[in-house]
Amino acid sequence: MSSATNSVKLHNPFVPSSYDLHVSVDLANWRYEGKEKVVLRRSPGVEASREVQLHCGNSVNIQCVTGAAIAGRDEKAGTLQLLLDGEPADGHTVTFAFSHEIREEMRGLYRAVFKTSDGAEHRMAATHFEPTAARLFYICQDEPSARADFTLHVSLPSSMAGFTVLSNGPLKSKETQGDTVIHHFETIPAVPPYLTSCFVGELEFVGTTACGIPVKVYTTVGKSYKAAFALKTTAFALEYFEKFFKCKYPLPKLDVVAVPDFPIGGMENWGCIACVESILLEEQTSSVVSLKRAASLICHEVSHNWFGNLVTINWWEGLWLKEGFASWCGYDAAHHLEPSWKLNEDAAMEVTGALVTDMYEHSHPVEVPIHDPAEITQIFDDISYSKGMGLVFMLQAFLGEKWAASVAHYIQKHQYSDTRTIQLWQ
Repeated sequence: MSSATNSVKLHNPFVPSSYDLHVSVDLANWRYEGKEKVVLRRSPGVEASREVQLHCGNSVNIQCVTGAAIAGRDEKAGTLQLLLDGEPADGHTVTFAFSHEIREEMRGLYRAVFKTSDGAEHRMAATHFEPTAARLFYICQDEPSARADFTLHVSLPSSMAGFTVLSNGPLKSKETQGDTVIHHFETIPAVPPYLTSCFVGELEFVGTTACGIPVKVYTTVGKSYKAAFALKTTAFALEYFEKFFKCKYPLPKLDVVAVPDFPIGGMENWGCIACVESILLEEQTSSVVSLKRAASLICHEVSHNWFGNLVTINWWEGLWLKEGFASWCGYDAAHHLEPSWKLNEDAAMEVTGALVTDMYEHSHPVEVPIHDPAEITQIFDDISYSKGMGLVFMLQAFLGEKWAASVAHYIQKHQYSDTRTIQLWQ
């Protein structure tokens, strides 16, 4: 087996069909231990072989592997080369035991520290994976089209029994084993690794129900009194997009977590959205500018549950396909939440700003080939988001009365799958 990854995308004869991940989190020492079971299935169209590559961050300390032997690691590509045991077939299982630091860098499972009103400092762990940092939390095929079932179990010391643990699925059960409390979460079907999540901390929430789905906004302790506007907006967006896409929200719950340290405005983790704390606003005393910004951000992230999660992109070169649409959806839903804000005008100004950026020589096409993992983060910019939104406005104008039905058809046709730009026109 070659020790190098020849392509930025993996071409495996066997790909993960499910991940079962158990992490023991130690916030006192900023570390966690992981035990993982990966079930593989045969990948059609790829020549049969025992050689498989999975993504694994260079800082992940692998202690034990069963069901395969490690044949090498490619530090540049962040991959682990495996030679599967025996004559592998559908259902072949590989298990890993590993450990990793909970780092300050806001990628993978990272440190989030906050202070309460009494000045006391509290520790929290949060995840952010998009585009290529799921591999820093667990071993996976870290690509948007690589859907697999995901089951998470999180162990905490009994001294942290009052801490809240969140993930994509609802909490299925909690059990105490000696001085350890284990949180078992329901399995989420067919999710790309970059959309999985885990949050551990002293949290509180406000909640409601929308479309028969429990909706909650979580905050650090002492801040839930500011979460009513975010909750109202999330519930409105869920109802609005179910009607717009003519497709029910597919998961059994929807959480929004206001994280004290978060690297971007928001992240559409499926069923467990993460946002910056600036979404926590008291509606009666906050400026219209702040309310508009928070509402459009929340609506953007909620829309991703359909455009980006239920239907995801095949590869990062199609980033505009999910972000351009989500940007349009965010403004559209927030405009219907409060028409007096005239957010359609704000959207037009954002597109104009992107076109100004696009005049410069360093700009790039809306869809750009990705030849190296380092290039992926470089296209998370105004061109992919805002110029992409401009293309969506053009499509809306071109299709006219057929617009809403066409978008709904696209979502329904490709749900639980991935698409390329060309499929948008079909």
